[in-house]
Amino acid sequence: MENRKETTIEERKLVIKLSNEGKSQLNIAKVVGRSVNCLQKILQKFKKTGMLANNEGRGRKKIMNSITELRVIHQGKIDPKISAPKIAASTSNTLGRSVSAETVRRVLRKAGYNGRVARKKALNCDESKFNIFGSDGRRMVSRKPNTSHHPKHTIPTVKHGGGSVMQDNDPKHTAFVVEEWLLYHCRNQLNTLPQSPDLNVIDHLWSHLGRAVQKHQITSKEQLKSVLQEEWLNIVPETTRHLVESMPRRLEAVISPKGYATKY
Repeated sequence: MENRKETTIEERKLVIKLSNEGKSQLNIAKVVGRSVNCLQKILQKFKKTGMLANNEGRGRKKIMNSITELRVIHQGKIDPKISAPKIAASTSNTLGRSVSAETVRRVLRKAGYNGRVARKKALNCDESKFNIFGSDGRRMVSRKPNTSHHPKHTIPTVKHGGGSVMQDNDPKHTAFVVEEWLLYHCRNQLNTLPQSPDLNVIDHLWSHLGRAVQKHQITSKEQLKSVLQEEWLNIVPETTRHLVESMPRRLEAVISPKGYATKY
């Protein structure tokens, strides 16, 4: 069966060279590893046109021209959170023909913008939520490498209540009754800013616990509670020590972005 893989320019040059040296087509076919029929097409084309390269215009035509591609890239740059299907829809209306979301993604990837899960900013530092079924969903953004913490590439989070185990300056923690209780029971206090996960390692411990819980098939509140207790006891001292030792790096990371999100 004939090899359907397209010949390279080097192979075509070798065919012409051996043919000019008087080699038979059968011998050339053995040297190049192609069929005689393939060699005949190369020789006929070279004799007719003097060219070895493919004719221009071969292959599938591009749906978008360079100007349209620049518009797509501009949309993704201005609004990294806009979805590929939405860009595809607006581009289709402009061109008057269908453009798929995957075509948009290819254009963005070629320009260096890859789809990534948006980083969350301003996570509450001392509260966490665990779901019985799945997650709260993920938001995607199109961005270039090493730009995950840019303000355009992060999304705000929604605070939720329940289960406070640490004290910060969140308004609900500074109520009179709370401050009075702390005055009598916790004389030495370390106050942090509200919504400051960068400075509080417990938030990452919740994430560690959440990943462990997700490995279980949870079907009820009772089972969720049991798994949480089990996985909490499975947390090894090395994990907490590593988080505590990260504090100097966290302080530097908080100062550097001047109030914007950090990798923590």
